[in-house]
Amino acid sequence: MSRLQNIETARKKRCVNRPGSTYSSAAPIHRKYSTLHTINQHIMKAETIKSYDFPYILEAKNILSANPARQLTITALALEVGINSFKLRVGFKQLFKTTIHQYRLSLRLNLAQQLLTETDLTISEIAYKTGFDSRDGFARCFRGRFRESPREWRKNASSIGPEQIACQ
Repeated sequence: MSRLQNIETARKKRCVNRPGSTYSSAAPIHRKYSTLHTINQHIMKAETIKSYDFPYILEAKNILSANPARQLTITALALEVGINSFKLRVGFKQLFKTTIHQYRLSLRLNLAQQLLTETDLTISEIAYKTGFDSRDGFARCFRGRFRESPREWRKNASSIGPEQIACQ
């Protein structure tokens, strides 16, 4: 190779990834994609749950269902059922297509909905019975899920009747 060819080759290598460059190089991009693809496959394999983890995850779901108002962290729940918290979080999401937090929140809001229609408890009492720390936090979550405040829900439920609500 002549000196001029060496200079031209060096200039092409320096300009590969610069904006406005006329030179392109598909090889580095392909290598980056290939590496990312391999990493993603490895992560996905690591996140698959094993059959021997199912009973622990189902036990965690049963604990949450038995008492939705119970204040439990994911770590405490994992310790109680005997599995690590990462496996519990990933396995729960894969099995039930929802996170532990969302599942627990759904249980609590369904219980609150039931208490609003069937009892005469105040909204504050219902908030604390369902595990919320404050009435405002409860109202915010309830409004986010049902598109109306707990007071409006109770008012509409009393005018409709419990039989028709059960059908909805």
